Amino acid sequence: MVRENSKLKKTVLVIEDSSEIMESLVDIIDAAGYEVISAVNGREGIEKALEFQPDVIISDIIMPEIDGYGVFNELKKHPKTMVVPFLFLSACREPDDIRKGMTLGADDYIPKPVSATELLEAIRTRIAKTDGIKQWVDDFVKYVVTENMPQEFGFPLQKINTAAILLKNQPMSYQRVKEHAETIFSAGNTLLKLIENFMVSRKLHISEITSHAPSSSVELVRQKLDSHFEKNQKYGKIEFDLQSGVLGLPQPELLKIFCALTENALKYSGQTFPIKISGRFDGEIYILRVSYLVEPEAKISNTALPSDKISGNNSKQQVVSEYPERYDKYSLATVMLIAEKYGGQLLVTHESDSSEAISVFLPIARPFTRNSVD
Repeated sequence: MVRENSKLKKTVLVIEDSSEIMESLVDIIDAAGYEVISAVNGREGIEKALEFQPDVIISDIIMPEIDGYGVFNELKKHPKTMVVPFLFLSACREPDDIRKGMTLGADDYIPKPVSATELLEAIRTRIAKTDGIKQWVDDFVKYVVTENMPQEFGFPLQKINTAAILLKNQPMSYQRVKEHAETIFSAGNTLLKLIENFMVSRKLHISEITSHAPSSSVELVRQKLDSHFEKNQKYGKIEFDLQSGVLGLPQPELLKIFCALTENALKYSGQTFPIKISGRFDGEIYILRVSYLVEPEAKISNTALPSDKISGNNSKQQVVSEYPERYDKYSLATVMLIAEKYGGQLLVTHESDSSEAISVFLPIARPFTRNSVD
């Protein structure tokens, strides 16, 4: 039963059909200071998970009504519970059973019997991870949406509004009307890209890395990149040097990183200045690097992403904590969010007054392995 002060505590839902095991689990978890909700079968577990929205769910696998796998699959369909850490607790110790649980996307698979230390450490670890993600997302949203979105959206909207006012209030030649129409069209495309980036960020905010890592092919993404920019004349001048391989993040998100970095380089480089996009494996990471020369008139400002969001060490490069007006801040923020979600990093390097480099460190795809018990 949930007590009145439960909102001040982290809540753990335990789904277990054995009354003896349930009593033992509840005693251990309650004594550690958590609020405990219990359910004696899968159907009741689903109902209570949706009602109370616990911080962690621990479920047996073999149960009446609905088994643990069914509970997991059902709760992952609901926005209220889709990112709640889910731990299987079962007497099934066969590799196939463990593989099935982890392949579904569970956060952990704990064999019975389990010691109090193992159980509480698993709970503590999952809650700490979730709290860390939530705090990072809150900071990211505060910075990007609250502080930068009005300005980023304001520039194209101002262009559209100004052109519309001139078209409405001033008589003008066909050529002038065409010029203002082109301004509206161009600003509209810019606004559309900002909205697309914003929607990608929103999608990432409500998702969480699952135990079974996704993968995507660098070569396939490169082909899609060619198709995406086929009408851009400057794109044909880009020098590619990409090592083929498979990376540990979904293809749509890897393509988004490539597109955002390429669009940024095309936007801020000069008409005749070269853009180089390279990719190399270095141990367990893949380093994607985009370098370009900026327009001579590019201005330097103190507008910056938070310096604590820029990381990486390289003795041959100087990491700067301030972002010059040589990149699209929101695009880079989106790249940073995608990279860090999968354990990667974003590094911006100010190489000279006219040269910039943006590097993204991404994980390689890993074969399936069983997670160790915390």
